[in-house]
Amino acid sequence: MNNLADLKHKDVTEKILHAFYKIVYPQLGYGFLERAYNNAMVVALTSLGMKAAPDVEIKAYENHRKTAAWRPE
Repeated sequence: MNNLADLKHKDVTEKILHAFYKIVYPQLGYGFLERAYNNAMVVALTSLGMKAAPDVEIKAYENHRKTAAWRPE
């Protein structure tokens, strides 16, 4: 899948890639810890009209009972 036209959520994917490669990376460059890029992505995505939040917890449920929760890295 090398073509963005093949993606199911093309519009969202394009905004995320634009936020990083055209806004965040040109301003920050390389060498920062993940937290700096994470926070900058939230700001960039919000400026593009998207909802974004850092470190959102993901919960897993089975039979309406929470079985696990984690924060992805």
